[in-house]
Amino acid sequence: MRPVKLVMPVKLLPTPEQAAALHATLRTCNALVDRISGQAYEKKVFSRAGLQKLVYAELKAAGLSAQPALHVIRKTADAYTTLRAQIRYRRAQARRRAELQKKKAAGSRSAARRLARRKAREGRHAAHVNHKIAKRIVADAQRTGRGIALEELSGIRGRVRLGRHQRATLSTWLFHQLGTYIAYKARRAGVPFLQVDPAYTSQTCPRCGHVARGNRPHRDHFCCRRCGLAGPADHIAAVNVRRRARTVWAFVSMPDPLPAQGKGDATPARQPAAQGSATRCERPSHELARPRPRS
Repeated sequence: MRPVKLVMPVKLLPTPEQAAALHATLRTCNALVDRISGQAYEKKVFSRAGLQKLVYAELKAAGLSAQPALHVIRKTADAYTTLRAQIRYRRAQARRRAELQKKKAAGSRSAARRLARRKAREGRHAAHVNHKIAKRIVADAQRTGRGIALEELSGIRGRVRLGRHQRATLSTWLFHQLGTYIAYKARRAGVPFLQVDPAYTSQTCPRCGHVARGNRPHRDHFCCRRCGLAGPADHIAAVNVRRRARTVWAFVSMPDPLPAQGKGDATPARQPAAQGSATRCERPSHELARPRPRS
């Protein structure tokens, strides 16, 4: 008789000191993953064995034991493997789509039918992926007691000029669908959701407020020319989006002032709290006034 393996989930119940140590280890591992990811990209080393030879001594010197160090290496190598596989798949699909479009232009009905089926299949796949992304974002916001802020990107295809190799990526980017999914999932979960003006979020210094195109000398790097604040451009933009969302949230959550009353005037009915957000759609007042616990 063959033995049967039973898998049982186990929940850790650490003490406050142990939980703090676990969080510190996770933060250290994530920071080291970012660092060695940059080194792997610069030296074009993406395999586990190559990365282990390249950065294992550095990870040990940073204070990690053998098992966390190998986990950091595996995580980085697996991320690059997944990325390369996705790029190859997208390029192959783009070539196949171009071939079918050429045949359709020549009058092939079979190519037209296959293009229609491909479009429907790709649409279902994109919707599925967007649902998964929106679900994870809303669940994380609900778990930590925070809100969600996104840039309002209506009309971005008409405003942005891109190179030929980037046009396909922009045209197939279903950002509006993803924003819609996040909005309705957040509303259903009671998570505050706002969309803010995206103007100059990647060129504004969150420390001194200086706005200049020169603050972003490269696509991925930000450096303020006035105060010297530097960091990843996407992170700086996210900080600016968060700051704008906090300002808008304070404004839309403010109750309307009561009108001035003269002597003998009847007491007017209480006005509801201001409804709406930075977006064009309105939000119910009970959702805007909902208290948010902090973890």
